[in-house]
Amino acid sequence: MNKTMTSLTSSQLGFGCASIMGKISRSQSLRALHLAHEHGIRHFDIARSYGFGRAESVLGEFLQGRRDQVTITTKFGVVPPHLGWKTRTLMPVARFVGEHVPGVASRLRKRSGEVLAQKRFDTAYAQTCLEQSLIELRTDHIDFYMLHEPSELSESQCHDLITFMHKMVKAGKIRKWGIACPVLPDLKLVNVLKPDVVQMEGHLMNASAFLSLGMDPNEPRFVTRPFCGGLTETVHNEVERVRPGTLAEIQSQNLMLSDLAMAVSMKLAGPGGVVIGAMYDPNHIRRNSECLKQIKQNAHLMELADQWLKLTAHHKKT
Repeated sequence: MNKTMTSLTSSQLGFGCASIMGKISRSQSLRALHLAHEHGIRHFDIARSYGFGRAESVLGEFLQGRRDQVTITTKFGVVPPHLGWKTRTLMPVARFVGEHVPGVASRLRKRSGEVLAQKRFDTAYAQTCLEQSLIELRTDHIDFYMLHEPSELSESQCHDLITFMHKMVKAGKIRKWGIACPVLPDLKLVNVLKPDVVQMEGHLMNASAFLSLGMDPNEPRFVTRPFCGGLTETVHNEVERVRPGTLAEIQSQNLMLSDLAMAVSMKLAGPGGVVIGAMYDPNHIRRNSECLKQIKQNAHLMELADQWLKLTAHHKKT
């Protein structure tokens, strides 16, 4: 990877756009995007498949008049399904039911995963997706263009994709290229592709596996799901298992587990890296933004995050 890159973006907190036009409506999404920008968030992470292929147009609408103030990641590889008019019409109803009827939300997520299971990584598809992304996002370049959740690529695919990405960088259509892997074992492709940047999950629950990869701690990367998809009792138990007394120490500082979670993810992202969160509720956006400011000013919390990470790495070895 590019060792000369010291900072990925001007924003250490990124906005994850996966729910746009899926779980979250267009109007809700635009309100959240505006509020995030007001709170200093300057990086937005999206993909061709998000919102079943409709999310990029919403972000593109928001970006008007702001493009030179922000950076964008978009991704290709997961193929968005074609939605008929009946499905598009019923989606607002599905959102409402998912929010108010217990158990329905999980079934909807499962169904969404099923329809987004198809993947393509040939260069013809990469080119088509890139051109469509540029149109939808209303921009002439993508800051970070990534392979979206590749698990296996042939040797010829790897060669062709590397050639394609370098060609697009030279043409000015993308600035940097990378690979986005939610499953850490898929990062084996990094050694073959040698991308400019990597995007991966990095949080309290996978920190030991993350650290076992032996990645350069000073290399900036994009890190997702800082709150593990929910700071459940299982997460609390894991924190205490690694370092007993951590929760009491956090509380004694009038902090919450979310503060430690964010600090750990920041450490895993590396200096100049970015932590990407999904945040659509106004209180959530404000909380994350304020959390980041507090962490930067709290040397004790960052030291605690360091200690916790050293212990989880030691537990992994033993």
